[in-house]
Amino acid sequence: GYARPPWTARRFAEAFFSGEPAGKASVLALAVEAGLSQRQAYTLLSAAEAQNLICRQEVEGDRRRVNFVRAE
Repeated sequence: GYARPPWTARRFAEAFFSGEPAGKASVLALAVEAGLSQRQAYTLLSAAEAQNLICRQEVEGDRRRVNFVRAE
């Protein structure tokens, strides 16, 4: 069978983020639908941010919510 490439922070960023802001919860939900565990998804999200593959954006008027966009 065809083996999918392993999930890396870069693949995660490219699969689930774009130039449009995306909330953490919605991205984690998409990742789980794609077959990742919640924990894997969270780990990859953290790694992608640490490697500057995605950028955090404050949400106007709601300081607890954070959106992410893919770094250009």
